[in-house]
Amino acid sequence: MRVIHATHQDQGEINSGISDWLEVRRGRTQFPHRPLIASRCLIGSGSNCHLQLGGEVPMLHSLLVLQEGQWTLEVVAPEPTLFVNGEACRHRALSVGDRIQLAEFEFALCRGEEGVPKPDRRRPHHQAFMVQSLREETAGLTASELLERLESELSAIELYEQGRQQGAMALLDAARRQSGSQKGSDSAPQHRRRVA
Repeated sequence: MRVIHATHQDQGEINSGISDWLEVRRGRTQFPHRPLIASRCLIGSGSNCHLQLGGEVPMLHSLLVLQEGQWTLEVVAPEPTLFVNGEACRHRALSVGDRIQLAEFEFALCRGEEGVPKPDRRRPHHQAFMVQSLREETAGLTASELLERLESELSAIELYEQGRQQGAMALLDAARRQSGSQKGSDSAPQHRRRVA
């Protein structure tokens, strides 16, 4: 599986040192060094996550929080189990060098006085291989065949996004039900109307 991307670095308090990062040690990625710039980093498969993972990882699995120079890892989803240095945990203060394992991914918390290492441009990238493979695969197709294939791919993407949206809504409903049962309330969850 692959690490999709890291985004949303503008939220929360800024990690002014810009010297902390997650190093991807297992999982395909073009960018093995992920800077931790904001004081909060959401980890999951959702598009709103700062570190977006593929595979069996839920929309929101865990978050990294920086307070007074200390990173803390908090797990919010029950599955898959998260391990730090081989030990299952749900809440843990991290130290530099700690190994974080989530499903088929592994990261290490790193810190350096000179900041995040620059990417090695000589390293072959998975995406470059995919582009070359796609060129070879589509070289003999006519314009109408290309258009048909594009429409098919767009339809598949739309179905995938609908599935993700339904999954997110199911997760939200489950969280609301869980929250309601913890409060001892028998009332049905209240739905808010979205304002356009």
